[in-house]
Amino acid sequence: MSYISGLLFFDNLKVNYDNRTVLNELCLEISSNTIHGLVGLNGSGKTTLLNLFANLSKPDEGQISIPNDKIVGYLPQELVKAGNDSVYNEVLKAFEELNRMEQEIEELNQKLANLSIEEHHKHEQILHDLQHPAPRQSRVQDLILSQHEQRCL
Repeated sequence: MSYISGLLFFDNLKVNYDNRTVLNELCLEISSNTIHGLVGLNGSGKTTLLNLFANLSKPDEGQISIPNDKIVGYLPQELVKAGNDSVYNEVLKAFEELNRMEQEIEELNQKLANLSIEEHHKHEQILHDLQHPAPRQSRVQDLILSQHEQRCL
């Protein structure tokens, strides 16, 4: 068998499952730079053919040839389950942290919406001070004066 421009060659393949022949005398060449569709009834051997293509199973008879410079990639049609959840719930788990953060933002927004005017001004001042810190020496002086003023009261 010679490799002209082919990516994959199936030569006289035969595959049996449970005393049933799924593929019989299959000869197939898939050329490079082409697109193919695989259509058939349930149980007609589509997944079996893909598993052979991806080297996930071996034929009972025949030969599969793939040039050494070619790589076959395959994404199985069945999802691997990591737990007892549905596929939908497994997908949602990917967004748990984002959902938790959104919930926290909503709770903080509710708290901000319920602040009194005095609390609101106090928080604005804290934000301002954090964004525009005073020189260290003046903050220490303010703290000392503040403590002195409290003692005098």
